[in-house]
Amino acid sequence: MLCSYARGLTHGEISAHLSEVYGAEDSKQTISTITDKVVDGMNERQNRPPVARRPRAGVGGVEHRVRSDREILACWRSAALG
Repeated sequence: MLCSYARGLTHGEISAHLSEVYGAEDSKQTISTITDKVVDGMNERQNRPPVARRPRAGVGGVEHRVRSDREILACWRSAALG
């Protein structure tokens, strides 16, 4: 839902998409309430003062499954931080 909002879809378009894809019946007001709270939280976190931290490095990954042409594929996404 947040990706759709970030791409510029309206609350009505997001609601229609959720209904079509997932069968979820959410109102435009529900979508608006959720996105407003998340965006407010993101802005609050973004505007907080920086905290001094020690440098760290790490490597991790996540396995997830992707449906493609009636087939489920296992994918591994990895990331190195530091």
